Amino acid sequence: MGLETATILGISAAVSAIGTGVAAYGSIASSKAAADAADYEAQVAENNAKAQAQQAQIDADRLRRRNRRLRGKQTTAALKSGFTISGSVQDIIRDSGIEGEKDVLARLYTGSVGANRSKQQANLSRFSAKNLKTSGYVQAGGSVLSGAGSVLGTYGRIKNPSFGS
Repeated sequence: MGLETATILGISAAVSAIGTGVAAYGSIASSKAAADAADYEAQVAENNAKAQAQQAQIDADRLRRRNRRLRGKQTTAALKSGFTISGSVQDIIRDSGIEGEKDVLARLYTGSVGANRSKQQANLSRFSAKNLKTSGYVQAGGSVLSGAGSVLGTYGRIKNPSFGS
């Protein structure tokens, strides 16, 4: 009977050790996959930040060209109507230029805010990836310690059948 019990307990300890290894590996693999996904999200957010900044610059350049054309049309219209480019006419054209530049600056600001938001999301995703990796190792360590306790308890019962009773 003692040999049979010892054999059963030995098998139990081996199965527990294998289960512990599988659980530890699963924790690490799962956290690595989640961390990889978070790293990918960070890269996407970085790409979005660059695209937002580039689009804002493209839009700003387009607005500046439109504003130059508008001031040119205003100047042409004033001259065709017999006005000189001075006084009120000059003030209107200058004000158009100022308002146009405000539109440009507003678009650049909006693009900058969007790009910064995307960069913050990228940083958050990278931080999350780092925490996920750490979490996987901590869970694996917990599995190993728990399994080791179980195996040692089984070993103790093999060596001393009254152990843990």
